[in-house]
Amino acid sequence: MRLADIAEALYERPPSVCECVIFEDVQRISVPAVSLLERSLLTVAGEDVYPAVEVAFDGKDLEHIFRGAVRRLATYLMEDPRNIRWVIDATLGVKAMERIGDHACSIARNLIFSVAGKDVRHVHLASLGSA
Repeated sequence: MRLADIAEALYERPPSVCECVIFEDVQRISVPAVSLLERSLLTVAGEDVYPAVEVAFDGKDLEHIFRGAVRRLATYLMEDPRNIRWVIDATLGVKAMERIGDHACSIARNLIFSVAGKDVRHVHLASLGSA
């Protein structure tokens, strides 16, 4: 719901070019997050464990993108405190995309459990290769 509010606000008052740069991280993280979600749903449809393991592995990459985005957003705020509204909105957007990726990984882990009978929720990722 919060993403919809942010999008509505952006529609009502389009951001400047400088402010648009702040939102680049939202778009940057949305691509792999949506890809993880699509791939995890395909694994459910096909009940295939091996792509589910790949989704679980790729979730770690999204975490690195998220951390980098938060660091860049903090830098924008330090450079000009007047960007606080845009930085907060972009941070919320980045976090929402990261959560979508987390949910996709959870879907994949649940599929691994339901098909292979192996609970991998609290298992180190390296051991997933043998699922």
